[in-house]
Amino acid sequence: MGFERGLSIIPTGKIVFIDANIFLYEVFDHPKFGESAYRILKDVENGAIKGVTSTLVLDEVLHKMILIEASDKFHIPIKDTVSFLKKNHKEIPLLGASWKDIDRIQEIENLTVYGISPDVFKGSIDVAKANMLLAHDALHLAVMKYESISDIATNDSDFERIEGITVWRP
Repeated sequence: MGFERGLSIIPTGKIVFIDANIFLYEVFDHPKFGESAYRILKDVENGAIKGVTSTLVLDEVLHKMILIEASDKFHIPIKDTVSFLKKNHKEIPLLGASWKDIDRIQEIENLTVYGISPDVFKGSIDVAKANMLLAHDALHLAVMKYESISDIATNDSDFERIEGITVWRP
């Protein structure tokens, strides 16, 4: 198990898997973690570190951005946004900030986005059982293992118990 470190001290040249919360902290300028999330994404963009993520992470990020934007725009509780958007689906394309932000994330220089292949998905099932992880975290770890990545930038404490993984926390 890796020692927890702050994002601002990730050594140059490291390959780091970036979890959804890092993108979300930066997009929403989180009061406690926004600045350190911004720094890691800037380090990726500048080539100081190599950022890696997956299509599943980007899907999680987009989904949460849409829910938060819809909640704010239509003044509804976050818990009601999915049912609201299903009934008012014509509003989805009008959630401009979410579309702009996901495009901006996809355009980050030096950020590699891996897809989820059937082999990685199959491997994630064993990863979930062996490491007592929920499905999405197991898929993140399976991508990391498949790509030989041992560092993750996340605020998800579930990764702290995984042997051989270094967690970089904001």
